[in-house]
Amino acid sequence: MIASTIRVVAQKIRHTPGLRSCTSVWNLMRLPYARVLRTLARGQGISVRLAGHSLKLDPCFATQNWEATETECYRAFVAELRSGDVVYDVGAHLGTYAILAAQCSAPSGRVVAYEPMDGSREFLNLHLRLNGAGKRVIVRSFCCGSEPGMACLYHDATRAAGNSSLVPLSGSEQTNVKLVTLDSEVNELGLVPSVIKIDVEGWEWEVLKGARETLERHRPCLFLSLHPPALMQLGASAHAVLSWLEGLCYRWQIIAHDHEVHMLARWKEGQKGSSPECAS
Repeated sequence: MIASTIRVVAQKIRHTPGLRSCTSVWNLMRLPYARVLRTLARGQGISVRLAGHSLKLDPCFATQNWEATETECYRAFVAELRSGDVVYDVGAHLGTYAILAAQCSAPSGRVVAYEPMDGSREFLNLHLRLNGAGKRVIVRSFCCGSEPGMACLYHDATRAAGNSSLVPLSGSEQTNVKLVTLDSEVNELGLVPSVIKIDVEGWEWEVLKGARETLERHRPCLFLSLHPPALMQLGASAHAVLSWLEGLCYRWQIIAHDHEVHMLARWKEGQKGSSPECAS
């Protein structure tokens, strides 16, 4: 409790007009500040608030201004969830979306979270335990794609960064990872998704292609982060991805736009300009 209160006060001071530019000072204070919070937290984590929900995270992430991060995306995600939902989180990273999904789908909902990076997955599992969500969240160590096999994952081995990708990254390390399709995962796990969230740094269309049967049969709501530069590296584009979704009778809208384009897409019966199958 004390550690979380200190974090709230520190965040207010850090983002006070006139003090935001003191980057060098804040960088010097970052490590001792994190050590103090870790000592005070006593293994219970630090509380942050996302879309009106309280989450506990490891103190090493306390310096991030979570309350101002992807706010529109978190709000839209939470607004879509209902008790009993089954949520697939592809690109779970530290687990913030997976935890929110577990909280909002309680008591009977389930979450399947995909995170191939060992370091990030350790924090994901820790955060699930801190938030009492471990029993309803299945953590998978695979990457998802258009077909099963093996692929090269590009990543920063020095930290649990959120930019690991199956699209080549300059200066990154490489690890071979297993590829599965969401269609095969749905069949194997027996859990039909009502919501799928995908944030995979440019690999999103490959994930969607591997979920085509699921999209056509079960029509889950999609939360999708598009990465135009990375898509271009694969010879694709955001327009091509959205056109493909429209062909499956999905109507989309932009939630937010930063270095990514965050989308919400829902199946729409009889969507204008779509194929005849949409009216079935």
